[in-house]
Amino acid sequence: MTFEQALTLARQGRDSDMEASVLNNLARVAMSQQHFDEAVDRAHTALEFSRSLGLKPLTATVLGNLGWSYFELGDFERSLDFYSQGAQASARSGLSESSAYWFSGVANSYVALRNYAAAEDLARGTLKRAADLKNAQTTAECLNTLTEIMLKTGRLGEAEQYNRDTLKMEEEGQDKFGSLDSLLLAGHIAVAKKAVQRS
Repeated sequence: MTFEQALTLARQGRDSDMEASVLNNLARVAMSQQHFDEAVDRAHTALEFSRSLGLKPLTATVLGNLGWSYFELGDFERSLDFYSQGAQASARSGLSESSAYWFSGVANSYVALRNYAAAEDLARGTLKRAADLKNAQTTAECLNTLTEIMLKTGRLGEAEQYNRDTLKMEEEGQDKFGSLDSLLLAGHIAVAKKAVQRS
């Protein structure tokens, strides 16, 4: 059964809880296909349903997914807002790992908005939280964020150290999601070091 068929059944059966869940899944499918405009539309509908039904964990997930979609669309102010709401709602619902992950999105939104001080502070705090939770994906995400911040603020030594830590995690098989970003950042570090040596 497809999600579209499930949505039809949920509506026919007036199963609002199921409809909200299916709408969220349809938004995620759109995100995986990089159809972020469509993802936003579906997620906002899912958000209305989940809020009206008091489905707090689902609401938290939808809010975070909206943050992600808006980030990919380049709307960093809205991304910051929805990531923040998702992180806070996840924390209130006892979803500690999700909360840490969405907070890493908040940090990335700050980077995109060039608020490096706020991004660094949040990324450091979230890195500690992710390490305590033994969440490799969020740990790698925070390390990559900190690498980028160090690069953008001219701290090449620290950028290199954070990047080495991330690459080591990925070599050990702890995380695969951030490996492309880590390798790209390693390339940027190498270019920046050469520029410093030439100057």
